[in-house]
Order: sequence, then C-alpha cells, then structure tokens
Amino acid sequence: MKDKNRLYKLNVFDILLGVGVLVFSIAPLVMAISAPKGTTAQIYRDGKLINELKLSTPGIFDIGDNVEVEVKNGKIHVSKTNCPRKICAHEGWIEAPSQKIICIPKRLIIEIKAGGNTKSYDAVSY
Repeated sequence: MKDKNRLYKLNVFDILLGVGVLVFSIAPLVMAISAPKGTTAQIYRDGKLINELKLSTPGIFDIGDNVEVEVKNGKIHVSKTNCPRKICAHEGWIEAPSQKIICIPKRLIIEIKAGGNTKSYDAVSY
C-alpha cells in the first residue's frame, strides 16, 4: 500500500513542468494582443504597387479588373471579384501586418503595412 500512494505525490519537477506548459500556452495570446495594427494596405498587381489605401478611411474602392475592396474598422477585404473560385473574397478581413490576400487569377496581392518605424513580428520571426 505504501508504494501505491507514493505514485500520486507531486514533486518539484511536476510543478515546474506544469508552470512551463502554462507559460508557453499563454505566450502566443499575449503576443497576439500586443501585436501592432496595420495602418495602410498596399495593393500590388504583377509585383507593381497600383494603390495604397489608409485603413482609417472606410469605403469601397474599385482597384480595376472587376475587383473591389472594402475598408472598414481598420480592416480590409475583397468584397467583389469575378474570379472563378473567388478564393480571395473568401479570405475574409485582414488587419495585421503579417496578413495578405492573394488572388492568382488577377495577379493581385493585398498586403498590410505598419506605419512609422513600428517593427512587427510574427510567430516565425519572434
């Protein structure tokens, strides 16, 4: 009986392991909350900058080739396109500097940029 009760006692290593797991599970949430928000959206076609939109100015903008983007609440998304599968429209809203919307049939990239000297990190570079 004494050996059976000994299996259920916690030691220092069990507590340290529990604290470590807790810290590493909360760290990504803290990084996501403190991540800088983007201030502008740069729109590229064939690798050339064709438009730059401020995310603080709401509206629907025609960017050519039957593609419209909507800016609202500091976010942007493709609201109208005539692509065959409309994958770029299904990407949804983006707001962080590490996010992009890519439309291969229209050769289009929408990329969020942080303003000023703000350095932005994602899970890979951090």
